[in-house]
Amino acid sequence: MKEFDYDNIIGTDFRKKSIAEFDPQKAKDKMLNLCDFENIDLSEADFTDVEIVNCNLKGTNAQIDPQRIKHKNLCGAILEGLDLAHKDFTDVVIMSANLKNTNAKIDPQKIPDKDLNDANLENLDLSESDFTDVIIRGTNLKNTNAKIDPQKVANKDLTNTNLENIDLSKADFTNVIIRGTNLKNTNAKIDPQKVANKDLTNANLENIDLREADFTGVIIKNTNLKGTNANIPQNHAILTNNIADITSYKKTPLIITEDEMEKLI
Repeated sequence: MKEFDYDNIIGTDFRKKSIAEFDPQKAKDKMLNLCDFENIDLSEADFTDVEIVNCNLKGTNAQIDPQRIKHKNLCGAILEGLDLAHKDFTDVVIMSANLKNTNAKIDPQKIPDKDLNDANLENLDLSESDFTDVIIRGTNLKNTNAKIDPQKVANKDLTNTNLENIDLSKADFTNVIIRGTNLKNTNAKIDPQKVANKDLTNANLENIDLREADFTGVIIKNTNLKGTNANIPQNHAILTNNIADITSYKKTPLIITEDEMEKLI
């Protein structure tokens, strides 16, 4: 193989290169930030003390030990599909990391600052994890069986959190922020009058039973109400920016977009 310029390797896209072997230990300062190795065989590569922030290692079969990565920092790293079943994530930064389908065992209480912001944990088994005071803004928890108490997560903030298919039938959403939250197929009991700021902007409430819900003064901009049987009353302000007097919606499926609202005013 042609020798790489290991001194100028940050941000390199290796997907378009023919690679017989690659040695992370030769990279300048052992930094592979922003490199893309997707589907390149790195099964024999040594990542000890190597920095892989925002590095794409999906499909590489890389042997990653979070405790031996530089600064224990996996921020933004794409490790989807790698085998991390028996790895220790204590004190490891995983903000924005993609750990989907890795079988990683994550204890949110042992993650720095209890911060899972924007992490992709889809399909991990988090049924025994404690999310008390844990930051899960933008976190993908789809199909994790996580036991989420909206009253106990950090700041009662579920902004852009993906909770699809998690059982939230007994969860209390009083004063909880659910802007952009995916609650599809969660059986959540949502009282729009009690969520933070009466704001359901960009929320996905598909298949949640909202037939008895009161939407008076509730913001439902770009909200997915498909299969909810929600009754949006006539002459009812449901958008900010002084958009009001919306014609009553009687049917589902229903995804209300700003453009659709303007057509009905």
